[in-house]
Amino acid sequence: MSRPRRLTQLDDGAAAVVTGYDASIPESRRERFEDLGLLPNTPILRERTAPFGDPLLFRVRGSLLCLRRSDAEFIRIHTRFEREPAAHPAALDSEGIPSALPASA
Repeated sequence: MSRPRRLTQLDDGAAAVVTGYDASIPESRRERFEDLGLLPNTPILRERTAPFGDPLLFRVRGSLLCLRRSDAEFIRIHTRFEREPAAHPAALDSEGIPSALPASA
């Protein structure tokens, strides 16, 4: 079983599910995240990190989304699986998101 953590703790190429937001998040930022589709139970994949560590690139609901590290700190996730396209290409859906938990999980 995974533990809740911040979106910024997700490694490049790893997938997770959004569980909610930090209690200290400003209302305007929470509304912005919701408008972008970052809702609870939404799968999210960290594609890559910019050269100096900011911003971070994510795949959400079929779209690529860049977030500042300071914004991503407010988003809480649960990790469920790691992306391994070379080892398990059939386990990825059309957006490159794992479609099922690996057998070892």
